[in-house]
Amino acid sequence: MSSTHFFAYFLGTTSISIGLIGLTLPKFASYRLFGVPFTAIAPPSSSPVDATSPREQTSEHPAAAYLAAKSVRDIALGISYFTFAMRSDWGPVRVVAAAHCFVGWMDAIIVRFWPGGVKGKEWGHAIGTTVLAACVWTGTGF
Repeated sequence: MSSTHFFAYFLGTTSISIGLIGLTLPKFASYRLFGVPFTAIAPPSSSPVDATSPREQTSEHPAAAYLAAKSVRDIALGISYFTFAMRSDWGPVRVVAAAHCFVGWMDAIIVRFWPGGVKGKEWGHAIGTTVLAACVWTGTGF
């Protein structure tokens, strides 16, 4: 396996892993990995949701819909990396990586401006994306 394949498989594996964590452990993924608080809101006719209640990881949270869409997006990016790398089709891998760079920068902006977003977490998105962009644009790994 060449370093090019390794780089694409690494990006695919990490993207799929992050997506699966987001779907299976949304509270953990939202705050600790992504940087957006997974804060409970009040149900229509009762008191605020207790953080330990079964509703803790349901769609009654402000970040739930966004996190689900983000998780599916990450899985789709990972599958794209694997699909094109297995075919050694590097043009589409570069396109997916460029799209992934854009997504990372937008994630950094979202985390920065989301009410209650984890301060400083946006830098992880921005720096990681910048490294990926440098690898894509200079041809390192592809």
